[in-house]
Amino acid sequence: MDDSPAPRPPSPQGEAVLRALLERRSTSPRRLQAPGPTQAELRLMAAAAGRAPDHGGLRPWRFLQVEGAARTALGALCAHALAEEDPDATAEMCDRERQKIATGPCLVAVLADLRPDLPEIPVSEQQASVGAAIHGFLLAAAALGYGGIMLSGRRVRRPALRAALGLGPDRHLVGFLTLGRPEDRPGRAARGVQPATGTAADGIGLAETADDLTRLLSGS
Repeated sequence: MDDSPAPRPPSPQGEAVLRALLERRSTSPRRLQAPGPTQAELRLMAAAAGRAPDHGGLRPWRFLQVEGAARTALGALCAHALAEEDPDATAEMCDRERQKIATGPCLVAVLADLRPDLPEIPVSEQQASVGAAIHGFLLAAAALGYGGIMLSGRRVRRPALRAALGLGPDRHLVGFLTLGRPEDRPGRAARGVQPATGTAADGIGLAETADDLTRLLSGS
């Protein structure tokens, strides 16, 4: 029997934070509707992600919105990478890879710039910081009335995709955040927050063309 004292009642602000943490859930891209987040809202999500625990202040996470021709190109690269890895992949399987990238109003690529040359900050800690940043990004999205999900899996690690995107040995494509209005939450949540400034410190890039995609994902 657990005879420990019950948690103290949180303050009104603390209750809102706890509710956001306890109620956040992933939403299938098929259940996400337009409109997606605005640029100002995405910058605010990235700013929230930037409050993640971060030993050494490395800020190893990178967020990149992928739109238009860049998104089409990314879907084609994912399909090609599958075909390269698996000669038995059917046209239908490759098309599903394209659709994974194309489905949902907004797609944000998440990258990790890791520093294995810093023994005092192990790569495992850096990876934990990236995970915390992703969580902060999704919590901010939920606070603004958006649903979202993290898509990853084998597709982000395929050598052909890494090569096509020009990723160096210490830059990793962690996954993709798909964002939009969830079907069962059509209204925009009230928000008492200040808009982001739009400076580089807000922490999210934008890829609109195929050239943008490889240039920004590779960090060149």
